[in-house]
Amino acid sequence: MAITGTLIGDSLRPGAEFAPPSARISRIYRLDLNDTAATTQPQVWTVIDFEADDAD
Repeated sequence: MAITGTLIGDSLRPGAEFAPPSARISRIYRLDLNDTAATTQPQVWTVIDFEADDAD
């Protein structure tokens, strides 16, 4: 059985790495939140959808 998840790429601290074993990226896309983002948040977000085997 596979697990699925979503990562906001912009939430990673500088120098951090996201590398779970046997993860497969199913989609990467950018969201323009210019009209809704607070001034302290990025206006464009990078979203990464992934899946991995449950045993990992």
